[in-house]
Amino acid sequence: METSVTSADSGHFLDKFLRQAAATPDRPAAEFGDRHLTYAELDARAAASAARLRSLGVGPGATVGVLLEPSLDLVTSVLAVVRAGAAWLPLDPSYPADRLSYMINDSGAMLVIADADAPEWLRSLGIPLADPADDTTPAEPSRCPGCARSPRPTSSTPRAPPAVPRA
Repeated sequence: METSVTSADSGHFLDKFLRQAAATPDRPAAEFGDRHLTYAELDARAAASAARLRSLGVGPGATVGVLLEPSLDLVTSVLAVVRAGAAWLPLDPSYPADRLSYMINDSGAMLVIADADAPEWLRSLGIPLADPADDTTPAEPSRCPGCARSPRPTSSTPRAPPAVPRA
């Protein structure tokens, strides 16, 4: 049985994001606390981060760990990894160090995105670390005093599976 996909909902999430960013650049795209990034700001930050990742050798076929607390940097980093053509490995900071270490080693991650205060066990793995604060960020996130506060995700909050680049 042959089927064809004609839904506007089909396609890669990066393609959907880029279309949305082009259509509504000034609308809020991501929010954390009282801060938000518009689609244009998020697109610019993710593009800068992706360029930095590519300069570090990240590309198709690579896996990049993302070990960040919920934040705008987390959203930007995931988008940047996918934009660089790699797969992202979600690493929940609340997991035990031995589990995270196993996940990083087992996945073959070539790099981990983590804050400057990354734990010593992570530094001891010998895998390069990238701090999102080191990325060139062309725009400061907008203040959004009228935005409702989102609840902080917990360890029981469902997580998205890692993105898989298209072949």
